[in-house]
Amino acid sequence: MASGLVSFFKKPIIGILPVMASVNPLSMNAENYLKAYSQKANKFLDSFFLKKKALAQKIDPDLGKILQVFLDSSKGGKRARGALTVLGYESSGGKNFEAILPVSCGIEMFHNFLLIHDDIIDKDRLRRGKPTVHTI
Repeated sequence: MASGLVSFFKKPIIGILPVMASVNPLSMNAENYLKAYSQKANKFLDSFFLKKKALAQKIDPDLGKILQVFLDSSKGGKRARGALTVLGYESSGGKNFEAILPVSCGIEMFHNFLLIHDDIIDKDRLRRGKPTVHTI
């Protein structure tokens, strides 16, 4: 069984980060995995929100500011939920990273919404060392 795990973990995971043969599968470097996913997700989200912000500002300049605050509030997290979404997709045979990336980012944005909601309910003033969205 252990040799099967070793051969499984030698394969590239998520199409982002090849796992080196010297890595022990039981202590795989999740930090690098999350970092690699985070970079891809952040790039996607920045591009997505830049387009949405331009459209929103045509309607009302304050809408663009609100979108920027929302995006800024989502930065600094590990993006674990999105990375796990991609990992689940690829573990079940999915091969198109570009197709699952928007879905995984949607999971991240939903989580961010839940954190914003939690801050409002708890009347928290700070999240990740920055003012919470509802206090801005």
